[in-house]
Amino acid sequence: MNKETSTLRRVPKTPGGIKTPAPLSWEPFLEELSQALADCSDGALIKDFLRSILTPQEIQEVSTRWASVRFLDSGFSQRRIVRELGLSLCKITRGSRQLKDKSSGFSRMIELYKRRRPAPLGPARKGPGLVDAHDQ
Repeated sequence: MNKETSTLRRVPKTPGGIKTPAPLSWEPFLEELSQALADCSDGALIKDFLRSILTPQEIQEVSTRWASVRFLDSGFSQRRIVRELGLSLCKITRGSRQLKDKSSGFSRMIELYKRRRPAPLGPARKGPGLVDAHDQ
């Protein structure tokens, strides 16, 4: 059996017997996307790009996860974040673990963000969705 025949036999077949190529790995594209975002210094362009590439639900999920980690980093309790953002305690706990690991992507991005935009999100700050329990 030659190498070409061997390779063709590993290609998956559809029920009709048509050979289909294996899907491409997404990792190189994640690397490319990460580099494209890192090269862009235009926040409005990145926001427009994210709105173009993600569904409204995906935008909400990603934004809410970012908010949960920002709130954790600013001292909000996990239970309050669950109440305010409607996330599961499991997702908040995952974010909390990521923040404790100073080498995690979440920790490093939060630190980078805080260095460039130092306004804290302390528990005393009020804004949309950030009302203390005694104010309700």
